[in-house]
Amino acid sequence: MRDLSRALNGHYRSRSNDPNPKCVFIHPSPMTYAYFSPKQYFQFLPRTSKIGQSLAYVEITTSTQTILDKNPILLKTLPSGFCIVATSQLNGRGRAGNTWISPRGSLLFSYIIHLPRKLSFRLVFVQYLVSLAIVEGIRTYADGWEDVNVSIKWPNDVYGKARGQDRWEKIGGIIVNSTYVDDDFILVVGTLSTFICP
Repeated sequence: MRDLSRALNGHYRSRSNDPNPKCVFIHPSPMTYAYFSPKQYFQFLPRTSKIGQSLAYVEITTSTQTILDKNPILLKTLPSGFCIVATSQLNGRGRAGNTWISPRGSLLFSYIIHLPRKLSFRLVFVQYLVSLAIVEGIRTYADGWEDVNVSIKWPNDVYGKARGQDRWEKIGGIIVNSTYVDDDFILVVGTLSTFICP
């Protein structure tokens, strides 16, 4: 993270239309926040995970996707697997220009994947794989969660149904944006999910 801070020194340009500039502080060691515990986050993140080992946190933002996708210098500098987590979003990005307000208690994050150009034919599958991973993650969260009524509405929506109810409701979505830089595709994968119980 220190290397990242040095690499970003003096780079503040953004393509975002947001009139309120954001300051992202990168700390070499976990800080303490009111609504997010880096200690618990890293306690439950498998050490073998290639996603989420480098982390940024923001309490309130327009969109974690926008912070990464609309800041090309930041995006180019960040390592594959870098993840940004938010407590709430005021302007979450969806497909076809849809926007979402995501209150506290939602699961909001975006992360970066570097994909070599030779694998570009696999770009289309990333969104599907992330959708499957979200559903699998919910069902394997803890004992008693394996039978949670959660499903995918292709290509990028996650639906859930409360126990004893007939109606399926949208509980989350996945968006993937790609940028081509230095013979690589940099994918920004964003997810938002509301809280569900088994």
